[in-house]
Amino acid sequence: MSGTLPVSSTPASVTMSGSRNLVSLPAYTTIAPASFESQFSAYKAVWVHRSGAWQFYTSSDNKTVYTDKGYTELVSSIESGEGFWVELNSPVNPTNFEIANYGGYSALAQLSSMTSEWNLVGTAKKITVEEITQAANFDQTSEDESNTLGFLENSGGNGPPSGMQISNYEFEIAANEFGQSSRITLLLAILILVSASLMWYQRFLMERNGSHSAKSRLRRPALQIAFAAGMIMLAVACAPPQSDSTSSTFDFAGSYDRVHSVWKWDDVNSKWLAYSPKTSIAQELVTQGYSTFGTVEKGQGYWVRLSASGVPTSLSFAEPPAF
Repeated sequence: MSGTLPVSSTPASVTMSGSRNLVSLPAYTTIAPASFESQFSAYKAVWVHRSGAWQFYTSSDNKTVYTDKGYTELVSSIESGEGFWVELNSPVNPTNFEIANYGGYSALAQLSSMTSEWNLVGTAKKITVEEITQAANFDQTSEDESNTLGFLENSGGNGPPSGMQISNYEFEIAANEFGQSSRITLLLAILILVSASLMWYQRFLMERNGSHSAKSRLRRPALQIAFAAGMIMLAVACAPPQSDSTSSTFDFAGSYDRVHSVWKWDDVNSKWLAYSPKTSIAQELVTQGYSTFGTVEKGQGYWVRLSASGVPTSLSFAEPPAF
């Protein structure tokens, strides 16, 4: 597939209202840190969390404020599906971060391949915490390992090439399902032809031998019934399984149990919101003073905390990593 697809005339944007804003690219594209000046002018610094460490970018000449604290400067592009922080200069005024609209994405599929305890991700499509939990619990080992980015609502453009792999993945699933159905249909057709041929041949022999006794006339319906019953049993035996916990599934099956919590930043009130699929953890978060939430909006970043041992309740309380 080559060429450039058209870009929506309306830019994709996300509004930032606090001194610190946890966001993601609101469209399927990449952006170099140096391009932030052309996107908006009110930012102080941009932060990404990679390989367990914070990296910053600022247009300010006073970069030593950050390097003296051990932070390294961000030199690579920010990608679709990546959550990142944007600090705004004081006084803070609501600021729109706008980029060319190449279409949306959810980036849910990448959660299944994450192995760190804390994972900072983002979305360009409204998603629910149930969808996040289901995606992060998905056993990717039973599926296509190159499935890295859930790509949805695409309107075109030159986004990161890795994101197109989800389309190939879905195509392979459809092809496999079609192939399986075709094989079953062909098998049934062959069985029907064989059965019909046998029944015709038996009738031909009986008529040639002049065997038209009442006994033979009674035997023929019995044979036909037997053939029909055999066909029904074969059809049932060849039908695909309806439910099998050990078989591969094409949606997020939730075969792991590793999601501890999901965290979203309230930039207006400068506080964390926290959700957990585990009742005991959810109660602990409420006790700690955190409000829950149900969705992550387009252009927002969020944290997913995972248990490597598969026992989320074994993790002690902690907030997402800070810089």
